[in-house]
Amino acid sequence: MRRHFSLPTLFYMTPVTMIRDFFASLGADISTLKWDKLKQRRPDTIWEYFCLLPNELRNKAEDILRDIFKLACPDGMTAINDAVEMLHHEPISLGEHKKANCYVRALLTWFADKDVFENAVTFVQIYQLTWWRKRKNLPQMIPDFSDAIKRKLEHTLENLFADRQGRGHVCTANMHDMGNGMYYVFAYPDDYPKSAFSHDESRTLVPKTFHHTFEIVFAYDSRRGTLEICGKVSNKVKKQLEEIFIDIVLNSKIDRYEETVYHLDVVKDLTKFPVIDPEDRIRILIKGLEIMYPNGFSIAAAATTRQGNLVKHIEKHIDAYSECHVDTRVTHVKLCFEFLSKGNRKPGTTTFCIGAPNLITLQIKDTERLELIRKYLVQWGIEHAKVTESLS
Repeated sequence: MRRHFSLPTLFYMTPVTMIRDFFASLGADISTLKWDKLKQRRPDTIWEYFCLLPNELRNKAEDILRDIFKLACPDGMTAINDAVEMLHHEPISLGEHKKANCYVRALLTWFADKDVFENAVTFVQIYQLTWWRKRKNLPQMIPDFSDAIKRKLEHTLENLFADRQGRGHVCTANMHDMGNGMYYVFAYPDDYPKSAFSHDESRTLVPKTFHHTFEIVFAYDSRRGTLEICGKVSNKVKKQLEEIFIDIVLNSKIDRYEETVYHLDVVKDLTKFPVIDPEDRIRILIKGLEIMYPNGFSIAAAATTRQGNLVKHIEKHIDAYSECHVDTRVTHVKLCFEFLSKGNRKPGTTTFCIGAPNLITLQIKDTERLELIRKYLVQWGIEHAKVTESLS
């Protein structure tokens, strides 16, 4: 579920003394408030104090608090741990906050280690990205991201988006080495100009035109030789982005390559539902699906909390979706893999969506879980490998 940024929520969940120390560290005058008299979980007074800060200081504080809010979730805690591991820094000490919630842990990270904090903010954005396109059978190597390669990639992406879409005239790219064979390259090309109204220092409403950036993420696994791309661009452009990355960053030429495609119509045939190996100790639930008629009309179904699973719904209603059952197409499916405890493996769930023909929201670091999910997607007949000719 998407979390909406809320400063009152952050103030409510964080000890008053930590909020006081946060504002003091930014140079705010904290003497105007009797902090020791404030009651915990009563954020109204702190909110009023925040609103009365000078504009520049208030904006600076809000930018940082937004990042703290992003990290105040399970993905954020994972991102902090990953940043500590990647940078080889000491784990963040909780001090007296042994039972701290995610908000406190995120703020403690900001206090203790700015490098870990900044990298964790980047990582949590990666973990929450959706609709990745995957390409396999690439060279297994350490990618080159020298200054010359960085400039060449930026210039090539600028030309691609400027020539084909009239945007992206300026692009910045950065690489993050996760230290485990995973490399993420973030590219930020300029988007189309936008106009908006804002208040200047004299409280006058004035129009402003600006170029914000859009995001392209390359996730290269040097251990497996795979490349995944995420970005709000068409599949055709994603293929071009793959070619650019392979040519420039991996310095390779591939005439034929293998990509992953998904055949979702098998979900309609419950006789093809995979047989679960008892030793794997998992359950597979169908949480949602979208079925399209030949005339383009579509129907979406989602499992309720009470249902938990759409298998019985499919069994009962699939024939009613169309007079000609074989002519309907499943275009999207939402799956949940429940992992029961096994040895050192902790119980948990992984929920993700698949869109035909080659989009998936699955991005997890747990190798065991990932391999089990892939195992049953292949056994089910959903995941297939397709050999494709290179665009170049």
